[in-house]
Amino acid sequence: MSLRSVDFAVKRAICWIRRDIRINDNRALFNATQASEGVATVFIFDTNILQDLQDSDDKRVTFIHESLVEMQEKLQKQGSDLLVRIGDPIIEIPKLARELEVDGVFASHDFEPYALERDRRIKTDLAEIGVIFKTSKDHVVRQKTEILNQSGLPFKVFTPYSNAWNKSFSASAHVADFESRMDRFLPKKVLAPHVQPWSLADIGFTKSTLWLKSGEDAALKKLDDFCRIMDRYRENRNRPCLNGTSGLSVHLRFGTISVRECVRRALQRPCEGSRVWLSELIWRDFYADLLAHNPEVIDSTYKPIYRDLVWPGTDEHYQAWENGMTGYPIVDAAMRCLNKTGWMHNRLRMIVASFLTKDLLV
Repeated sequence: MSLRSVDFAVKRAICWIRRDIRINDNRALFNATQASEGVATVFIFDTNILQDLQDSDDKRVTFIHESLVEMQEKLQKQGSDLLVRIGDPIIEIPKLARELEVDGVFASHDFEPYALERDRRIKTDLAEIGVIFKTSKDHVVRQKTEILNQSGLPFKVFTPYSNAWNKSFSASAHVADFESRMDRFLPKKVLAPHVQPWSLADIGFTKSTLWLKSGEDAALKKLDDFCRIMDRYRENRNRPCLNGTSGLSVHLRFGTISVRECVRRALQRPCEGSRVWLSELIWRDFYADLLAHNPEVIDSTYKPIYRDLVWPGTDEHYQAWENGMTGYPIVDAAMRCLNKTGWMHNRLRMIVASFLTKDLLV
């Protein structure tokens, strides 16, 4: 995409990488390199989040760290570098903005309640030192107010939401490819005085064994592999014994692949399998919308009528479920797979969640 996505210019900027750990088709990087003459790429290991993780070998932290290592290598090949900090973003981002003497900070939208409050505070603090804070849509295809019912309210049911999503969808408008200007990244020699160590040990974690390869290159390879079997997706996704799904959930979660690229690939291969997979990506937008409009669902029920419901399930029931020791083979196999790899087949996710709530009543 060549059109400017920002209507202002700054001399120097930070692109704050969050749930978009990639160089290609990154909306925040695109905006930063369009608006600024020099861009520093930054990631913060958020100690507010890390302090709540129980295991030092958390697979998510290893996945993020290895993906960032790959991103750093790509930036270094372009003559730039990646700056990483370990701490509270509310402190670290304004501090870096002052150190680097930037005029703007660019990032991607995040609609989780913690992220919204974090970004609100950072925007206020940056404004006090004359720095613009700009976020843009990247993690989803359509967001918040884009898909509303005829009364101008958010949809509560998927099918009408999906119908409205498809009816108003435009490939050129909604899945454009945002390629950054590589010549706008700040050179490594400028960033060198600001580089700090960020090994897993520095963060307080150890290397975990991953079920899938991390990073942008591995994500694109996995998408390529899935495209070869996409025509059989409708049937094969229902059989956990088959390698019939994309396996891209973790890559989408941390943005090592662009959801726009996934949609573009689905559109390039018109068949029943690609249509069903596209529907799954629309489900992803739908639930992101539900969260954006109903942030209370993070720690409460979607329907208020169920908020005082008493659940008779016990801690023993939960532990048996968590450890794959219920005696129900498919439930136990699914949970053991999750515990071993950090991933679970999408159909099995439905089974184990239903079993926990509707059978064990936890």
